[in-house]
Amino acid sequence: MIDIEGQSALTRCVSREVVKEIQDPDKPIKFSTSPAGWNFKPFKYVEDIPWYKEVILWGTLFGFITYLMFYREGNDIDEELDMPLGKRYLKVQELHLLDEKAKLLNSGNSAITVDEELEKIKALRKKYKYE
Repeated sequence: MIDIEGQSALTRCVSREVVKEIQDPDKPIKFSTSPAGWNFKPFKYVEDIPWYKEVILWGTLFGFITYLMFYREGNDIDEELDMPLGKRYLKVQELHLLDEKAKLLNSGNSAITVDEELEKIKALRKKYKYE
């Protein structure tokens, strides 16, 4: 064993474990000696990072944004996002009314008011050319 300051490394490790077991649970824990009292010294500083890592990061970010803006093809999600809010509202309202109509018809009730609302929605879709 290596002798450091009159104690071997094994003795110091054993003594630390014993001290941890002896601590009184009723006493407050010292913040500076607890694991919660760690500091940021083990982390690297900005000056320690090689210069090329920053170039790689900015180049990758620029390439990704360029791809998203210019080269990516649109899909059905893009079409949904490009839909005007009025058209989206009418579409959701129509789906809700159709579901409500099906529930009313299955329960044996009349769906006349729902049919009137559906006709209003169809008229609005024609008026604003949302067909």
